[in-house]
Amino acid sequence: MQFQSTHVRKYWQNLAFGSLFDILIVIAISAVWDGSFWVTFFVILLAFWLLPIFFLLKGSIFKYALNYLGRKDAVKTLLREFKAKELPTNNEYYLDVDSYFEQITQDEAATKEARNYAAFVLGQFNMMQRYSKLDLFHSYSLFEEALGDYFDAQGTQSVLD
Repeated sequence: MQFQSTHVRKYWQNLAFGSLFDILIVIAISAVWDGSFWVTFFVILLAFWLLPIFFLLKGSIFKYALNYLGRKDAVKTLLREFKAKELPTNNEYYLDVDSYFEQITQDEAATKEARNYAAFVLGQFNMMQRYSKLDLFHSYSLFEEALGDYFDAQGTQSVLD
């Protein structure tokens, strides 16, 4: 719990510092802008705080469209990679994509290339989890679909289906 309270404190400190910095910039711009100081102040402050939301929305829509339009090609590419790396399908039970790749990294019978690939994928998931939940969601869904197809092609039943 100590870590969580420190994390929350840091969040609020960063938010306060960022807002203070925004307000100082807006005051400087409003002071040199022709017209009413307060109208300019609030219009620019509103723009500073709302424009990032519109850019985030635009990026999210773009990512969803890209995922929808390129999904089949991405799954085919992942299937080719799975076959080239000779990912194992003989393990007993996979709960999700993470556990599948974790089992491969610990499986001594798997090829070195398969273990390295699994570690690489887990590293990508870890980075996406920290920086882009939307990308992580799309990646998980692509890997789940590709692994389901890979197990079907190998004649093995998976829990991912």
